[in-house]
Amino acid sequence: MRRVFALALLLLASCQTTAPQATDEPIAAPAPTTIPQETATMPPTPRPPAEEPVYGLTYLRLDGNRIMDGRGGMPGANRLEIPLGGQAEWIVGAPQGEGSLWAVVLTDGRVEAFRVAGENIEPAALNVDRVQPGQPPLLRVSGNQAEIVVLPGLSPLTHPVPVGDGFAGISQGGELVRFDAAGSEVDRLAVNALPDARILVDEQERLLLLTGPTEAYRHNVLGDAVEAGGFTLVDSGSGDLAPLLTVETQGTVIEGIAPLWADFDKDGTREIIVTEANDAQGAGVVVYREDGSVLARGPVIGQGFRWRHQLAVATFDEQPALVEVRTPHIGGQVGFFTLQGDSLVGSGFVLNYTSHVIQTRNLDMAAAGDFDGDGRIEIVMPDQQRSQLAGIVVEEGEGEVVWSVETADRVITNVHAVRLASGDLVLAAGNAGNVLELWYP
Repeated sequence: MRRVFALALLLLASCQTTAPQATDEPIAAPAPTTIPQETATMPPTPRPPAEEPVYGLTYLRLDGNRIMDGRGGMPGANRLEIPLGGQAEWIVGAPQGEGSLWAVVLTDGRVEAFRVAGENIEPAALNVDRVQPGQPPLLRVSGNQAEIVVLPGLSPLTHPVPVGDGFAGISQGGELVRFDAAGSEVDRLAVNALPDARILVDEQERLLLLTGPTEAYRHNVLGDAVEAGGFTLVDSGSGDLAPLLTVETQGTVIEGIAPLWADFDKDGTREIIVTEANDAQGAGVVVYREDGSVLARGPVIGQGFRWRHQLAVATFDEQPALVEVRTPHIGGQVGFFTLQGDSLVGSGFVLNYTSHVIQTRNLDMAAAGDFDGDGRIEIVMPDQQRSQLAGIVVEEGEGEVVWSVETADRVITNVHAVRLASGDLVLAAGNAGNVLELWYP
């Protein structure tokens, strides 16, 4: 039953201190709880003893692999609708207590935030109420405190990332900058970063990012005509920035804003996975070792100005596989690729899904995880019309849509997920009706 909360009840809540069978057809979910838009902000709360912070970023994990641990309740999950004060562009969330905290960046740069615990929703105060339009956020939550991490002199097309007890970011001049916990600069390294590159971080505090901006391949579908001519690996474990490796592509560009950095072949060392493209053959996925040598290549499309979008590496069909979308703007074919010698071999193809809206920098419209709680990993993304979210698996080489839900309007933001303290997964997307939709078990 749809529950509509009166404004008076929401104001009262804001003052409190505690915060099947597979089918391609949408499966009816419980009617959403609709929460009235609230413009008042919560008063600041006293800072509690320091807690280990958690972060929310649009690509889910610092290594760029869009996969979440936990279990969900799709397609029969409870659904919440949170009205927004404008059109959403980015959403990020993080666990907080037994619930979660969500920050939404609107297209004009305004930031709105909400604390959610079950069906209880209240507005939350952050350190900023606006960022530069188009800028993706980094959300930091520690105890009762939440903030958008804002550091001086950085590119407005990307965000900083946590490294050790500090941060790293990309300067407006393309340098890699290291900050301490107080936000003071401690080191700077010239790397010629892609202006909208997302910095990836591993457990050794190494940083990986796309570098060498070039307009050699003017496909212009990812927000601009500038792509990367290579990637750079940097050590930051000592606090200083030390270059380890730079790879420059030959005859191709890297079409994306970040690699995937995952142990694809399960040898204990991460691989660097990128999409390379040129105007003769279009796009193909290339898997590099961390020493810069090529481990494997996937098929190229065979026609220029056609893109492949690498999304996640996970165990699909009982083996490690890379899930991608071929031409997400034209038909959108989902495929699952395994390593076979020096090649990537695909199976489980499913048509008419998308992971990207053309000419945007939102490359995070998909998430992998066990969102239906059946023990298998799905890749979740919208259909071509962006009117549904669907969970797709591969079983014995065959792709299958195992669940789908209708959204209240077209999906226009990244698809996001938060793992609660209980282990439950909350799935989220912003839609064209100026609403943040949440699905929770």
